[in-house]
Amino acid sequence: MMNAIKPAAIKTALEQYFGGHFLQILNAFLMVVVFFSGKFSFARFLDESARVPWLELRIWAILGIFVSMIFLKENRKDLFKMERGVLFFFGTYAVFLTYVFINLFNWGTETHRNDLVYDSLVVIASLILISIQFKDEQGIVRFCKAAELFGGVLFMLCLVGFGNPDLNGSGWAPFGGPITFYRIEFFVFCAAVFLAFKSTKRREQVVHLLFAVVTLYSTFASLSKMATAAAMLAIVYLTYILVSKGDYKKAGLLVLSGVVTFTLFVKTFGTRFVGRINEISNISVEKSASSEVVFIPDNVKLLYRNDLKFEELSVDQKKKMISVGSFFYDNYPNYQEEFAGFLRFVDRYAIIYDGSARLRMWMEAFDLFKAHRWFGGGVGNYSYTELNYYAKGGMETYRYPHNIFFELVSTTGLVGLALFGLCLFVFLVLVSRAVDKFPAFVFLQGYMLFVFLTSMFAGDLFDFKIFWFMGCALISSARSTLSNGGINS
Repeated sequence: MMNAIKPAAIKTALEQYFGGHFLQILNAFLMVVVFFSGKFSFARFLDESARVPWLELRIWAILGIFVSMIFLKENRKDLFKMERGVLFFFGTYAVFLTYVFINLFNWGTETHRNDLVYDSLVVIASLILISIQFKDEQGIVRFCKAAELFGGVLFMLCLVGFGNPDLNGSGWAPFGGPITFYRIEFFVFCAAVFLAFKSTKRREQVVHLLFAVVTLYSTFASLSKMATAAAMLAIVYLTYILVSKGDYKKAGLLVLSGVVTFTLFVKTFGTRFVGRINEISNISVEKSASSEVVFIPDNVKLLYRNDLKFEELSVDQKKKMISVGSFFYDNYPNYQEEFAGFLRFVDRYAIIYDGSARLRMWMEAFDLFKAHRWFGGGVGNYSYTELNYYAKGGMETYRYPHNIFFELVSTTGLVGLALFGLCLFVFLVLVSRAVDKFPAFVFLQGYMLFVFLTSMFAGDLFDFKIFWFMGCALISSARSTLSNGGINS
């Protein structure tokens, strides 16, 4: 009879694989939660509409890491010790955030003020934690290995059909919307490639590349058009870096992995993905009758102002707007070609369905910026409301324009954009220095490019935190003078 596996043997195996003792491994898993968890609360397991701040996963993960670090003897002396570059970044980030708070309390929204302050404090605490926790390359390795397991579990959940169709339709996303999902999965792709190209053992390389393939497939399977494009651009960037360094074999493996994965995706999700792309321009009569295509003449324009509430429209007004929209599409199905020039001059009167409403949200943000150029309209004051047949109550309100730069200029003005730009410039210089020191970090820098590109079409200023978190981890890890392999210098 076979001997039972002893807990001590499992503990030893884990410590050997992750390259650290148990508390360091636990911290690596908790750090994955800190990086990617938003407002997801334990309460949602009981009530999907509930969100209790003190039950949020990220809060408990942050507390768990701080507590465990106290028990790590070698970490005690580093609790308040940070890399000089991180302190420099913190200085510029503090200036930017101070302006954001001044803007918020002077011109910003009162309705969401507490939430914005709370989110900002969580980001600050997370950055401090990351700057302390990541002190060498091995910390990055442990974090990437922990993330691999998270990404693999999400892939398996999607594979067996566990998903969230209410938010993502036919695309993959087990919990919440697709943004968090594809950002986790593409990070695991970058992390797995990072681990594969660092490892000297063939078996480990194969396993990591397998994780890379399945999580890249998951990224594509989210059916996010921007995520797919950003992933391809990030792979092209990484290939360019590898070729410029003379690592032709690794560049070839990276390209081969991408081509094979995309081919599998096209074979399995191709039709649905093309359908998502066509939604930008193809409009069915049913959607037209649902008021998603609405032509608004000048005398009706006031009925569709930005702060419009659904209950303010009478039944007769709703019927008129829907019937006019239906008539418009039924008589001019090829409006994009026939009215291409005309619509450029009447875009403030014609609301054209584009499948995502992003163009209209950006226009609204630009209008807010033009009215408040220097200091913006106030943090949290952006609001875009439109009729949406699928939304609860028939009305959809967006609190951010799904583009980080439009959000910045519209709510914080040119001053906020300039301070953010300064912070971003300093940050990228420091990240570049970290990559110069540890060339293998370039794969994680590629992930930062992915986050930056997707922030042009999804998420808000606080979703951009992943960009800061990843870069801060790289900068902090560069304090070490030891490296255990990577791409050619």
